[in-house]
Amino acid sequence: MKVTCAVAFPKGSPTVKNDVFVGEPNTIRLSKQGTEATIEEGGSTTAKRLAPDHRITIDGFSCTALTNDGIECSSGAAGFKVVGGTLTRSGIEIAPSTPDAPTSTTESSAPATDGSPMENYTEGTEPVAPGTLCGVSTGNTPVTVVSGRISCTDAIAVIDGYKALPNDGTYGSSNIRMYQGYNCATTTLGMVDDLGYTMRCSKGDIDLQVPKF
Repeated sequence: MKVTCAVAFPKGSPTVKNDVFVGEPNTIRLSKQGTEATIEEGGSTTAKRLAPDHRITIDGFSCTALTNDGIECSSGAAGFKVVGGTLTRSGIEIAPSTPDAPTSTTESSAPATDGSPMENYTEGTEPVAPGTLCGVSTGNTPVTVVSGRISCTDAIAVIDGYKALPNDGTYGSSNIRMYQGYNCATTTLGMVDDLGYTMRCSKGDIDLQVPKF
């Protein structure tokens, strides 16, 4: 038996592999051997909702529902807690499965971007400087390119694509989903002021956020 929970991992988490899926982890998996970061397409299977301050124990696994959509689970060897979208782990951490290293890669250099980040209001196809706020000048979805190399056109397309995914409520209050290799999540209402953004999608060193205005 194993317990899985869809959760947003910190930006820059090492790439993991689960069968054919490769990317940043979006699921924590708890077994009797420990916790493991993994990736699941569409998030983990949703169980029946457990009311806050209630606990369920099965076959040596115990999970307690916390307030604000938090959860804490443990086995004999390890455990994890998710509060406000932040994951903490305890006990034994199992090394995740990782993709095979490529034999060779060729990467072209990105053209330099002139001007300070906040001056680069463009929906063009050229990579923009980290910190660029896309979409404001043209009325499109505002997206901040926090880090990584990506154009405003592609950044906005990622966020718009994630927003357009059908949500039937089975992906939790944060709607944690995989979209075109990006790990995306919607910030819960109680965390928007603290984090400063309403949505976030990340892949590798690319971090995209929809700022709170």
